[in-house]
Amino acid sequence: MMKKILSISILTIVLGSILTGCSFANKLVNETYYVKITEPGKEEDGGINYDLKGFNEDGDEMSILFSSNDNKQIPEGTYLEITADKDKDANKHTSGKISLINEYKIIESKDVPKEIKEKLE
Repeated sequence: MMKKILSISILTIVLGSILTGCSFANKLVNETYYVKITEPGKEEDGGINYDLKGFNEDGDEMSILFSSNDNKQIPEGTYLEITADKDKDANKHTSGKISLINEYKIIESKDVPKEIKEKLE
């Protein structure tokens, strides 16, 4: 009985470590960028395209290209948090630009790091 409990405990610890490691590895590949909508997007090909200046968490600037497919303009002044994988082929071939993002979400002004918000103003 003790061996069974010990085996289950070890298995739980190993699986937990693997899942935590996968989450950590994902953060190593993905990078978060912050952008502010400063002008209306361009309506093209059934979506609205944006080309914005963005900054990662280290304050490095990058041009961020993405589309909103719901045919609604994102209001000017809105802050977005964008997750992108710099190692995706499309992003590797466009130096200084991120053109293939994983997701974006609207965030509150207070959720943008202070140093980055100053750069976006």
